[in-house]
Amino acid sequence: MKTSKAVPRTSKAVPRTSKAVPRTGEAVPRTSAALQPRTPLAGVQQTSAAVPRIKVQKKNPAGEVTYEYQGVLLRRDENSLTLEALFDRADMPFMDVVFKTGDRFVEYYYTDRWYNIFAIHDHENGKIKGWYCNVGKPAVIEDSTVSYVDLALDLWVSADGKQTILDEDEFEELDLNEELRAGALKGLAELKQLFLNEKPPS
Repeated sequence: MKTSKAVPRTSKAVPRTSKAVPRTGEAVPRTSAALQPRTPLAGVQQTSAAVPRIKVQKKNPAGEVTYEYQGVLLRRDENSLTLEALFDRADMPFMDVVFKTGDRFVEYYYTDRWYNIFAIHDHENGKIKGWYCNVGKPAVIEDSTVSYVDLALDLWVSADGKQTILDEDEFEELDLNEELRAGALKGLAELKQLFLNEKPPS
């Protein structure tokens, strides 16, 4: 998700020096280099005790689980799954915002897209703080688990629409085959267009 993303969670995290992504699962604190996705940025706790709950697993290109946590299922269909979790760590500055304890992460996973998206809502007024997007292989959705292989690249989109690409250096250092590299670059390009031309998920 370099020093980039982090996903909040209720499990174990495999620390990283990459991007930071606040999330309902694992949070990756960062500002490209300041926020690191692999160092779980935020632990996200369940938004309620109600079922069903979904386990999220973030994997490295070798297929090893580097971070996992649980979220509450909001909806699912043939090609996607949406869950939510709460940021449960101390307030953390990231890019142009501050992730605060209790901020709501709504996470969107797709089986036919090379990325996932976290819409981050302020816990006090519900307003969108921004979107943290992880570039990775299409998600694998099972009965109670969603997993994806993270390919380092991240895109942070501020509430005003400004886009910042994160962890490009980490991506270049990965030993990826042509298929994975092409898929990652395709996913990033699609994300950028999504936020330029369409209404982003919230």
